[in-house]
Amino acid sequence: MADSTFEILRIEVAAEEYGVLRHDVQSVQLGTRVKAVVATAADDTRIGVLRTTEGELPVYRLSDTLGMDADFPIEMQRVLVLRSPHGLWCLLVDRVSQAEVISAENVTPLPNLARAAYVQSVYAKNDDVLLLLDISRLHPLAEAVDDPADLDEAVDDPEIVVATNSAQRGHLLLFKLVGLNGQTDKLVIGLTPKQVDEVLRSADVQAVPAAPAYLHGVTNWRGKLIPVIDLAARLGLNSERTDPARQDRLVIAHSGKVAPIAFYAKSDVDIVTLPAPHTATDIPDGIDAKFVRGAALYRNGKTVLVPEFRRLG
Repeated sequence: MADSTFEILRIEVAAEEYGVLRHDVQSVQLGTRVKAVVATAADDTRIGVLRTTEGELPVYRLSDTLGMDADFPIEMQRVLVLRSPHGLWCLLVDRVSQAEVISAENVTPLPNLARAAYVQSVYAKNDDVLLLLDISRLHPLAEAVDDPADLDEAVDDPEIVVATNSAQRGHLLLFKLVGLNGQTDKLVIGLTPKQVDEVLRSADVQAVPAAPAYLHGVTNWRGKLIPVIDLAARLGLNSERTDPARQDRLVIAHSGKVAPIAFYAKSDVDIVTLPAPHTATDIPDGIDAKFVRGAALYRNGKTVLVPEFRRLG
């Protein structure tokens, strides 16, 4: 096989589809071969063992590792016998496909914002977006990895955003965030037209297992893998992610040379002609200031937040 291609297996767990590299899998067995065991310690997460010529191999349920609810009958499931530095071990999944050859040019790392402990890379071709799991990280003895939310680097952005320079002529687009209630409805995100790549009515978003709570997932936009975030949660306004409504829009935006990110916003967008009367103000309480370049009070009591894209993504 050419170096530019490799084989994967598509697996399904809790109605979600993922991929694993074929060379990590020694064999695929029937779930009926798993022998249940009684946990011998509080941290023993095995559901059973698989008897093989190499001995009894520990079996773990992938849905448990990824934090998913699954009730697929074990007799209808499949067991992946996997290779690792710790030896052979097994993962129980719902379904396994035949081996599939894919092109390496369609495989890319996850965007930094969407980094997750159990995902190695992403296969994206047209509308097909498949997360490729990192088998070594799924092993219960794997070393813990840093929380992606703690990996942000502070980098100065040399670009001067129009919203912070009232003397500059142009326009400012004000987006209402999804998931805000009451007084927080007065908070809006201000972006210049050149920062907004596109506003989509809908998009296919692939969830990422074990990712931060503020991450909806990733979407394939014009051949690029874009992280989709709950911006209100990312800013610290919500402790849990809010799912968008049907009428909400997905905003693809960037700043300077920073890679685009996507966030959900209400369908109605205000357009402000600059220069416009405003008053500089402190960043409101409850908002993580490192994700905001500045804030200003505009008409109707709205507080416009100018996001710091380098830290958001």
